[in-house]
Amino acid sequence: MFYTLVIIKYIMEKTQKSNKKLILVIIGIVFVCILCGLVLSVLGFLGLFTYKQEVSTTSNNQTVTEEIVNTTTNSTNTTNNTESDEEMNESTTSTFVGKFVIANLPGGWNIKEYSDKNGMSAFADTGEVSFSGLTGLEITDENNSIVFTLKGIDGIGGAGGCLSLAEFQDTQANYVQSIKTETEALEIGTTTVVNLKNAEYVDINTLNHRFRRVNNVLYYAKDFSSYFNTACGIDAQIIKLDELSFTIKDGTNTPYTANAYKFGITPTITSESTLEKLDSILISLKAKNIS
Repeated sequence: MFYTLVIIKYIMEKTQKSNKKLILVIIGIVFVCILCGLVLSVLGFLGLFTYKQEVSTTSNNQTVTEEIVNTTTNSTNTTNNTESDEEMNESTTSTFVGKFVIANLPGGWNIKEYSDKNGMSAFADTGEVSFSGLTGLEITDENNSIVFTLKGIDGIGGAGGCLSLAEFQDTQANYVQSIKTETEALEIGTTTVVNLKNAEYVDINTLNHRFRRVNNVLYYAKDFSSYFNTACGIDAQIIKLDELSFTIKDGTNTPYTANAYKFGITPTITSESTLEKLDSILISLKAKNIS
């Protein structure tokens, strides 16, 4: 601006004797140039400000988008890791090798063996009784809850006959009739037949015995055959094992061996998932000396 005024002053001095109209034209041209320069400067400044604002806004939007994507990815990874951990826990099994039995156990499950009176269901305690061998065992779940027990019994007996008999689709009719006849002959009552012909069950072969589980109750067949003739009465509660036993010593009396065990699923266990895990354990359960 300063230099423009100097030029104007110079021109006026040099052209004082010239035509005044020419001077006015030159002055007008100069002012028009100045005005155009100012307008262009203002427009350029406004354009630069707008560009900077757009760049800043775009940059902020990109940052937010990246944070959302990262959060979603982390959440997905966490979910997948949790599901993988649960699947691994579900599929994890271990082999239990005890003093008397072996079995495959799901993660967190355990078997406790007994060789003393704590494993027994019933015995004559004279105060001088001692035990050896397998007197009983407990199968516990991941919460340390007892799911299944096998407990030794010393001294059993019964007159025969059954007040209750479970009948499956493949239970022989003549077997059912023989039990009814025996019960009537002993004059202890009348046999009630529990109809399980249409019941859902799981077949379990373990420790040389054939079982069927209906809900949380185990039934076993009196023998291996194409039929399932269900044991009843005293026989329905106790099994005799060929490969497992315990020895009893009572004072100075001669020691003797017994192999009768009371068995059963804990009545409060009703979870199908827990019962299915028990099924797999019982199927894998074997006496160690024949494994």
